[in-house]
Order: sequence, then C-alpha cells, then structure tokens
Amino acid sequence: MLTRAHLILLVVTIAGPAYAKSINHATPHRVVRPRDTPPPEATAEIAVGAPADPQVSIARAVTDVREVGETAVITMTLELAAQDDLHTGRITLTLPRDASVVGLTFARNHEMLTAVARDAVGAEQAFEQTRVVKRDPALLERTERSDLRLSLYPVTVGEHPTATLTITMPRFHRLLVDVAGTRHEVNSSTFAPATGDEIALAHREPAMTAGMSLLAMPPPSLDDIDLRVQNNPAAIHTCSMLADRDGPLDITLTIVIGASGDVTEASAGDTAVGECAARLASAWRFGPGERPIAMHYRLHLTPG
Repeated sequence: MLTRAHLILLVVTIAGPAYAKSINHATPHRVVRPRDTPPPEATAEIAVGAPADPQVSIARAVTDVREVGETAVITMTLELAAQDDLHTGRITLTLPRDASVVGLTFARNHEMLTAVARDAVGAEQAFEQTRVVKRDPALLERTERSDLRLSLYPVTVGEHPTATLTITMPRFHRLLVDVAGTRHEVNSSTFAPATGDEIALAHREPAMTAGMSLLAMPPPSLDDIDLRVQNNPAAIHTCSMLADRDGPLDITLTIVIGASGDVTEASAGDTAVGECAARLASAWRFGPGERPIAMHYRLHLTPG
C-alpha cells in the first residue's frame, strides 16, 4: 500500500496566453542588404504532411521569415483541429538538409509550454506516459528517414492545440511551403526587419541533435507523481529479493523532482533493498516545473 506522507515544496504550474504569432504580409518590408553580402540561395522548401489520423486536420498554418545576416529565421505555427474527442495529432515535416530546429512551443487551453531537449528514447516514453493520464504533451522527434515527426495530444473538438517551431537555415530568395498538399510561397520582398529576439535566435545552437528530441509537457501534479509510483511497484518489488531473510521490507522512499522534471535525489535507506529502490526511482522522469518538489512514500515490499 502506498501513501504520501507530506509535501515539502509545492510546484506551481506556469501558465501564459496561448497565442501564436501571426505576421501580416499585406504590408511588405524589404530588407536592405550590404553590397558585399553574398546572394541568397534561390529556393528553400519545407513540407508539412497531412496528419496521420484522418480525424485530425491542420486548421491553420502560418510561416514567418526574418533575415539575420546570412541566416534565415523561420517561425512556423501549426494549429490542429479534430472532429471528435481525444486524438493524437502526428505530422511529418521535411526540412532542408542544412536547416536546424532551435525551438518548439506548445499552446493549449491558454497555457504555453516550452519544449526542452531530452534523450530521444526517454522523450518518447515520457510523451506516451503523459498521454495516458490525459495530460497535454508535445513531442518533436526524428523518424527513421531523418524527417521530423511532430506529435500533439490531445486534439479534441472545439479546441485547437498549437505548436510553433523555430527553424534556422542559410538565407534564401524564396521559401516554398507545402502544407498537406497546399503550396504557398514566401518571397524575400515580404521579410520584415528582424527584432532583437530573432537576432538572438539566429545564433542559437540547434536544440535537436543526434539522439535528442524536443519534449513539451506540463508540470507534474501530485496525482501524476502518485500515479507514477503506483505504476512501478512491480519493478520496486524486485528489490525485495536483495533483503536479508528476516530483514524488514518496509522502506520510506524519498524523491526530489527538479525543475527540469528529472529525479535529482532518491533515497530509501542504506540497506540493499533501499539502495535498489532509490536506483530505480532515480530514472523516473516528469514534466518540468517552476521549482523542485520532494515526495515521501511508505512502501511495504512483498518478499521475492
């Protein structure tokens, strides 16, 4: 039987307006380039596939381009819709070979989440675990073909979750964007002057590197943490095989979850059983929060 003894630090959900930036191209701004600046590439292309689930559609797609020296900063916002409840929106994106993803945000129900780079395998597992408990994650990962796959959950009727990707690549004269078979063109004559934030983005290191994915998920609630512990008794019970024949099998497991969502500390006493349980708990991952949170659980393990 698992019980939560007390909470040391309380995590606070970070909420913000879920408005995607949309640039009005009706009034173009021409960028003046120095004469010694090399000419841009003629054409760059980005393709966004139709959602894998036929019940999900792309309700809106907005592409904004700014130039910073020899770098183009592209902001692509994708808004999904569904015909009924609780779907996972999965979209394949094809970018130019020399393009880099430097950021991803996910907005739903007036909450904005910023994705962080995580180990690809762990990020996929965390996305699925969060989806099972009906939370709101987003995942950007590489496919076996080296395309990108964007996954959002949930996509439900009447609500439009929105993901915004920030991409950098060598500057170009025009950008062809194919969204689920509908093509449109963005010309350099419509590029607005870059802001200070966009200049900083142009110099940001790629967020997705080999073996890494971008994961956005909400901070864990107390119920989320309890559920994770309750879903792992089988693994922890294997530690009972390390107990002395007549030794105690009651342990107190303490975990400290850092702001990143990683378990930064785990302890359950200095016995072989406790050290085993702490080692397993230290591998758990949760959503990022505003501050660390510590939880204590009394566990009674069944002899192996």
